[in-house]
Amino acid sequence: MAARPGIRDVAALSGVSVATVSQILNGRRLERYSDDTRRLVNESAAKIGYKPNSFARGLRTQRSGVIGMVSNQIVTTPYAGKLVLGAQSAAQRDGLVLMVVNSEGNTDTELRAIRSLLQHQVDGVLYAALVKQIVHVPDVLDNTITTVVHGHPSSTNHPAVLSDERDGARRAVRHLLDYGHRRIGFVTTTQVLVAADERLTGYHEALAQSDVQFDPALVKAGETSPQGARQAALELLDRADRPTAIFCFSDHMAMGVYQAASLLGLRIPEDLSVVGFGDLELISAGLMPQLTTVAIPYFDMGAAAVRSVLDRMEQSGGSAAAPSQVLLPCDLVSRASVSAPATQA
Repeated sequence: MAARPGIRDVAALSGVSVATVSQILNGRRLERYSDDTRRLVNESAAKIGYKPNSFARGLRTQRSGVIGMVSNQIVTTPYAGKLVLGAQSAAQRDGLVLMVVNSEGNTDTELRAIRSLLQHQVDGVLYAALVKQIVHVPDVLDNTITTVVHGHPSSTNHPAVLSDERDGARRAVRHLLDYGHRRIGFVTTTQVLVAADERLTGYHEALAQSDVQFDPALVKAGETSPQGARQAALELLDRADRPTAIFCFSDHMAMGVYQAASLLGLRIPEDLSVVGFGDLELISAGLMPQLTTVAIPYFDMGAAAVRSVLDRMEQSGGSAAAPSQVLLPCDLVSRASVSAPATQA
């Protein structure tokens, strides 16, 4: 029986080193190699019928090549796709597979999902929230490399990858201030969330930095929906000293502000400027006029979380500690819903 083709056979046929073949076929450090070299190695492997022995590699490295991801809203949240794509992209660059499970917000389902990941001998876990909040990582993950994504872990045992929503809110309100607005309303959520606190803090800070006195009457809370925001916005706008601009907790809530403005005969942006938060393109680019908003870097958070897990895997035998927190910026996306106040136009 002919011997099974090995990595040295691929290297000999390709005319490159064994290390080069190993890295290319395992998807590692691909940026080091030209397209021609990668193509040559892959074609040589296919020509002689070489297939990597993932089981043997796992025994040798004590790694499965799989990273797990668990969240309670993967199926129902529009932003989830970007988070998964970012994580998957980073995993693939290192020759890893991403295994995603959805807990449906149920504790028992979550524990079963996590145990399933652990049974697959995953190298690490991404524990993801889709709205920034305090998260409690289950004890069953205490002995597994775990990074929290878009949430503040309730303990210091796990690093976290977060979006800087406080600064994102500052950018949004500063954008309105730069256009000359001084009476800026904030339509926020009634939910108790870290995200709500941070965005309110950013709103306060931007006003203070421009010497604009905070007016509590300009902050209204409603359910996190277009309907809840519409009612909150009507309370803000149906008055003589109404705001000339409104900053919204989310793009969903910005929809309700648009509805309230329409009911009151106010034009956006001529009579009222509006800024959202999230950059959900189905909404922000679909509204007329298109919504200026703040983008939450879901794709980048997913990628950074995988890198966090990989860093800790590399450090598992050494003394270096992974950063406890990675904070990514939330950029302003300027579209067509902001202009100068009518009195300054």
